[in-house]
Amino acid sequence: NYNLPYRCNFRPITSKPILPNITTNTLNIDDMLKNDSLKGLEEKFKTDLELKKKISNNNKIKETYYDRLNHEIKIITEMNYSGYFLIVSDYIKWAKDNNIPVGPGRGSGAGSLVAWCLSITDVDPIKFNLIFERFLNPDRISMPDFDIDFCEEKRDQVFKYLTNKYKDSVAHIITFGKLKARMVIRDVGRVLGLPYGFIDSICKMIPFDPSRPLTLQESINVEPRLQKLINEDKRVSRLIELSLRLEGLNRNVATHAAGVVIADKKLTETVPLYKDSTADLLLPSTQFDMYSAENAGLVKFDFLGLKTLTVIN
Repeated sequence: NYNLPYRCNFRPITSKPILPNITTNTLNIDDMLKNDSLKGLEEKFKTDLELKKKISNNNKIKETYYDRLNHEIKIITEMNYSGYFLIVSDYIKWAKDNNIPVGPGRGSGAGSLVAWCLSITDVDPIKFNLIFERFLNPDRISMPDFDIDFCEEKRDQVFKYLTNKYKDSVAHIITFGKLKARMVIRDVGRVLGLPYGFIDSICKMIPFDPSRPLTLQESINVEPRLQKLINEDKRVSRLIELSLRLEGLNRNVATHAAGVVIADKKLTETVPLYKDSTADLLLPSTQFDMYSAENAGLVKFDFLGLKTLTVIN
């Protein structure tokens, strides 16, 4: 009965997105979203002076807002994303209540009226003719993604709030730096004991285009000087041979600049965690990158530290 080959071939279990349970005893998650959104819209009718004036001149404008809100709620609830909106709304409201500057809205998320009503964004999408479906529609495969800007100096306070609320269910996401064309030549050249200046001169032959980085093989194909060196110098030939074999491997680990996952249970029950002793981070990091973490059922929330907000503040 001891099937060794089967036991040696590990395949991680994949899962659909799972969010923390934030429901109350009286309401389910969809009802909570509907109630909070309607309350938020009623508040906007009272506090948004420009909108208030429009409604006083034409009461049918209210119908436009209610129709749009019901349309969005229908799509959000059908796609089971009510919890996502409420979780984002919760930590943004907390940040605003605690004098932490938050951006007015970035990207396609600003096209959601529900997001405006829940204080996730400060932009009225109807006023600016923004389309909700660009952010979320039934044909979308991946999770919606609010990119939220926070004051760079106070973002850690939001992480503390998340830790207090969700305990061991919150973590940063690991990223892996890879050996790219120039880096792999420098690393291999150093191990082979080649002079720094010599390695540097070879690296400078590799075309540099950040928008479309070339692989080492592509660089060789388009750079005659490099081809000539490979043919004429055995040291370079060996250097390139090893570099081609190592290119693309993970070189180092870092932390995703903005991504944080919030799980429905203790994170160690879902993914392995990693604590970088060299970085001053409040939260641990997942040992899975963001794609693998997503496959494990974890949902990513983006907390962008924006220096501009700090300066304005």
